[in-house]
Amino acid sequence: GFKSMGSPRHMTHQGKGNVKARTRMVMQYALAFEESLLVVGTDHASEAITGFYTKWGDGAVDITPLSTLNKRQVRQLAAHLGVPQEILDKAPSAGLWEGQTDETELGISYEANSDYLEGKQIDPAAQEKLEAFYTRTHHKRNAIPGI
Repeated sequence: GFKSMGSPRHMTHQGKGNVKARTRMVMQYALAFEESLLVVGTDHASEAITGFYTKWGDGAVDITPLSTLNKRQVRQLAAHLGVPQEILDKAPSAGLWEGQTDETELGISYEANSDYLEGKQIDPAAQEKLEAFYTRTHHKRNAIPGI
């Protein structure tokens, strides 16, 4: 751990969340291997713009059928497919720790995020935050560099 590296601190909430997301993915790929299946991701454009997924965790999948849809469109599709209302109304969360929600962690609503992706005007502070997330997390959307 950190102490063996000379650091007195403990792993952060976010660091532990990344470990949990990667552990989930290990299990999903283990099951997929045993059953000759693909791992299907739930990432969508609203998460991609913010980088709100764990690299080699929930971002490591074989196919992402929702990747071109924003969160509003994902909810509309889910409603059309008959997903129960209590699921549609539930606050989005990766479930990585108690009380965690996507919007609280990001500090931006999915409504503003979806509006931005649809080319609508949003609060300038929210736009700046979205664009900063996009810039800061570009490494998640790029191929692994070679040397």
